[in-house]
Order: sequence, then C-alpha cells, then structure tokens
Amino acid sequence: KAEDVISVVKRANAQGGITLAITNDENSPLAKEAQFHLCCFAEEEKSVAATKTFNAQLFIAIWLAYRLANKPLTDLVNFIKEYPKYFVEADKLTDTYVDKYLNLDNGFILGRGFCYPLALEATLKLQETGYTQIKGYASSVFYHGPMAMVNKDTPIIIYASENDMGDGLSSTRLEDEQKSIDKMLSLGAKVLIVTDNKTIQEQYKTKADVAFMSKSINDAFSVFNFALFAQMLACKASCKKGLNPDNPRALNKVTITK
Repeated sequence: KAEDVISVVKRANAQGGITLAITNDENSPLAKEAQFHLCCFAEEEKSVAATKTFNAQLFIAIWLAYRLANKPLTDLVNFIKEYPKYFVEADKLTDTYVDKYLNLDNGFILGRGFCYPLALEATLKLQETGYTQIKGYASSVFYHGPMAMVNKDTPIIIYASENDMGDGLSSTRLEDEQKSIDKMLSLGAKVLIVTDNKTIQEQYKTKADVAFMSKSINDAFSVFNFALFAQMLACKASCKKGLNPDNPRALNKVTITK
C-alpha cells in the first residue's frame, strides 16, 4: 500500500515499461496496479516485522530467475524439502550466540554480494524488534569511512557465504571476505561470522565466533539460511530484553509513504 512504490509502477506503466509486483495479497493496490502479479500465498502475517513474507518473496524471486533462465526447478524443489533442516540448524546456532551478542548498540553488520541485502535485513530486524542502534553496510563500502567508528570490542556480525556462482570469481570473493574479517579482528572488534564456507570456518574458529551453517544445494540459496539466522537472532534478542518482537513500539503493519 506504499504510495511511493505504487507511483513508480504507475509511471513505469505510462512510459511503456513492463511491471511486476510480488505481494502477499492478491487484492492489494500494488498487485492491481502492476501489469503482472505473483502472490506469495503465505497467509496473513500478523507480526509487524515482516519475516514470513520476506522469505516467501525470496522464494518467488529465485523461482522467477530459474524460469527466466529456462533452468529446471529440481534444485529449488529439493531445497524446499530440506528447508526445515536449516530452520533447526539456525535455531541451535542462535541459541549459542544470542546472549553474547545481545547488546549490539553501536555495532555493525557486514556482507557483500548475496550477503549484502541479508546484512541489511539482519540490521532492520534487530533495529525494529530490539531497538538496537546497529548499522548495516556492504563490506566494501565500510572501508570508505564507517570503519573509523570501530573500537575495541565493537560487536560486528559478518555474513560470508561460499559465493561459488560458477563465474570463476569465488577465490576473489573469498580473499575479500578474509580481508574484511582480518581487518575487523586487527581493530579488536568482537566478531561473529555467519558462514557456510568451510575455509573461513577453519581459518577463524579460534580467532572469532563462527556460526557455521550447512552448505545449501546451490549457493544462491545461502540467503535463505542466513535470513533464518538473522531473523531468529533478532527475535530471541528481543524476547530476552523483555520486548515483544511481533509488536514493536511506534510501528504499524502497513506504512503509507509518499
């Protein structure tokens, strides 16, 4: 129902563009305004913080990418079947680290590539459910100024996926992730690495906290596993603070922005 989003779709339609909306409500204004609509069918999400709908939109987005690329959906179907396994894994890992990273004020969450939007999702969930003054950045952007705010014991969560996308650049991405982690550790930061990369796990298991998640069928699916970790960590942190993660103060489920 955000009027600014709807206005962009209207303008695109008027200019001859092809517009597609992904929503959880077939009768929403955005769904009706766009030329094409994909519905999540995730039923009503009563929590103010969007977690179920966020994950449902990720599934539809990757489904659409597979169809546009004319690739078989076998990997996606198999991953959906295994999804409960990753939920259990994220539940155990967040139990392990929630107390240590309960107070994330003035901390940072970093990621790059697939992990950059996940860093932002993790930041948003901690901000709105735990009232935490934490900021998320692309790890590459962090070097251009924000890094100056890091002090000894500054809490930093770094999302680092396997990043094997078949383009021959996985080793370059690994080096970049290692560089980012090494820099934060050299500054004395308190670092939690969320990863499915065994090289990173082995290299940093004695130097930082490492939440190791099982490798998915396809590296593109890492975002789903990491999203579970981010959302469950925020939920547990909020509850431990005596807050209600489903009903953050000052927020509404529907935000009308112009």
